[in-house]
Amino acid sequence: MVKIFSYKVRKSKKARNILLHVDMDGSVELVVPWRVSYREGRRFLKKRGQWVDRQLMAQRKRAAAMPKRSFESGAAWPAFGQEIRLEVIRENRKRAFVSFTDGVLQIRCGIGHDVAKLLERWYRKEAQARYEQQARDLADACDLSISKVRINGAKTQWGSCNHKRAVITLNWKLALAPKEAADYVIAHEVAHLKFANHSKQYWQFVASIYPGYEQQKRWLRINGYTLTI
Repeated sequence: MVKIFSYKVRKSKKARNILLHVDMDGSVELVVPWRVSYREGRRFLKKRGQWVDRQLMAQRKRAAAMPKRSFESGAAWPAFGQEIRLEVIRENRKRAFVSFTDGVLQIRCGIGHDVAKLLERWYRKEAQARYEQQARDLADACDLSISKVRINGAKTQWGSCNHKRAVITLNWKLALAPKEAADYVIAHEVAHLKFANHSKQYWQFVASIYPGYEQQKRWLRINGYTLTI
């Protein structure tokens, strides 16, 4: 029996087929191509009702497994393979100041500042410095060249590589993962400087520069959704 659930409908000029999205917050979105009627979209949704039920149940389980983190002083956060502690100091100031010393990330900010945004900004800045250096060092060891390393916050990709431009993009959220998982993604993208595909030769090359990568790939597939602020 299909349970009743709410959903929203969105018309799209880019979509070629009717699509269904189920987000972790339990929202369901029906995407209907521009030339497809709403009625046809609703018929599609009705046929996929049991699938939506299963997805909603899975999302509820995933939401329950999300780590409960705090933005108050004393809270522990993962960062680049270690655990750090927050020290939040609220002051009468307009500009926030963030510093990291001896495992403590101190955030001095005004009453109205968003600590979550300040924390993310620190992660992004650190990821740019650490991951860029790591990627360039690995590329040099493989006799490969990187023109640029970018940091983003993509929802579905841990990294990407523009083979022709030798540009690597890495997700700052990897900073919340075990170091080995981030190491694998960096190796994965550096390998794309040599192979623009996922051929057998590509994966052999990944294994040669990061042995045992399969375990980290699996970890990200299972736990990647928890890497968020």
